[in-house]
Amino acid sequence: MNIAMTLQMAASNGDRPAVTADGRSLSAARLLDLARAAAGRFRDYPAVLYLGTSHLAYPVALFGAALAGVPFVPLNYRLGGQQLDGLRTRHPGALVLGSGDLDQLLDPPGPANSECPAPDGQSAAVLLYTSGTTAAPKAAVLRHRHLLAYVLNTVEFGSAAGGDAALVAVPPYHVAGLANLLTNLYAGRRVVYLAAFGAREWLETVRREKVTHAMLVPTMLARIVAEVPGADAGTPTLRSLAYGGARAPRPVVERALRIFPGTGFVNAYGLTETASSVAVLSSEDHRAALTSADPAVRDRLGSVGRALPGIEFQVRAEDGELAGPGQSGLVFVRASRSPESTAGTARWTRMAGSPLGTGAGWTRMATCSSRGVPTTPSSAAASSGAPRSRASRSVADRVSQGIRSSRTWCSAPRTERTGEMACWLSPSSWTCMDIAAVAMTPAACRASMASVAKALPS
Repeated sequence: MNIAMTLQMAASNGDRPAVTADGRSLSAARLLDLARAAAGRFRDYPAVLYLGTSHLAYPVALFGAALAGVPFVPLNYRLGGQQLDGLRTRHPGALVLGSGDLDQLLDPPGPANSECPAPDGQSAAVLLYTSGTTAAPKAAVLRHRHLLAYVLNTVEFGSAAGGDAALVAVPPYHVAGLANLLTNLYAGRRVVYLAAFGAREWLETVRREKVTHAMLVPTMLARIVAEVPGADAGTPTLRSLAYGGARAPRPVVERALRIFPGTGFVNAYGLTETASSVAVLSSEDHRAALTSADPAVRDRLGSVGRALPGIEFQVRAEDGELAGPGQSGLVFVRASRSPESTAGTARWTRMAGSPLGTGAGWTRMATCSSRGVPTTPSSAAASSGAPRSRASRSVADRVSQGIRSSRTWCSAPRTERTGEMACWLSPSSWTCMDIAAVAMTPAACRASMASVAKALPS
């Protein structure tokens, strides 16, 4: 079991372009040949560190490492030299691919080596470094079976139309960049990379490449909305726009829905540790919320929607018991994304993170440190548009953000405020996110709210 299986299957599409970047394209068949050539080089190293942008060489390096049976480690090239040196020292002997090495992967000196070992599904496919709220980067281990199970459970092979194209503007070290490559290749949809994001460049690329699908983080969406002066963005081919990675301001989402009238919006929430999305607010839910006169329905624009198939959420109180409506607690998630669970047995796979003490595959979404500031696994929905919170930030600062972003905080009878999430417990299985919230008891929450009330705008 290997993520390269998605590329091998996609190669059956012949010479149709599969990946485009900077005006150059590769078919899946050519990408597979280049990946095999890269694998022959990579197999002599314990890992492959990628320090480049969204280049055509990115999928070559990813699948080359997969075929060689070594972990692929995309690093944040925006980090300072000292920080990057610290990450590199964690992988002694690894091959480092910088920006000057990438074109060489597209023009290998020799033929492909087809004798590379095939790693089992338990092997690490990708290591994604993420800081969470504790500042020190930690590697989230994404195994082949995790990533393949995500692809196979969410995408139908070859389901994309012949002219479909997906624009990816997030960097390679973001889990959404990885997930978008794998799922779009498997679906047969051309992937278009934007190496450096700019609102005007993004709109121009959508029009020029006739992009049908796109993925953004909320800060990018806000810049695009600000770039459009009129009532229509003028992107008639764009059918689907997914966003995630942070809390999206509701006014931004509402205006985006209006200036992209023919586009279906999807809010995808997930963690790096869960191999991408675990909950989705669908395009139908977006449009229904925008036009509804019911405040409860309109509030769903601030929700991350419903759990995906095979995903289960629970809200647990401090004693570990299930929390009831109106009670504060912590969110736990588990997923049956391992292919073993498709045989009819309830074998839950712990994707990563801190399991619940009782086992059973539960992963804690937020924990409360002694300072009262949540320590969480990195989330694809971290922070509310501001820089990621550090453990040194005060509880008052966090609560202040929470009050600004929500009129209902600990006391709302129908919501569950839980550090990284608030789960709607009725009337249906809605999962609402408020990442600015702090995991604490209702009494502590009210006390902290009162302590910062004077500092808030009226």
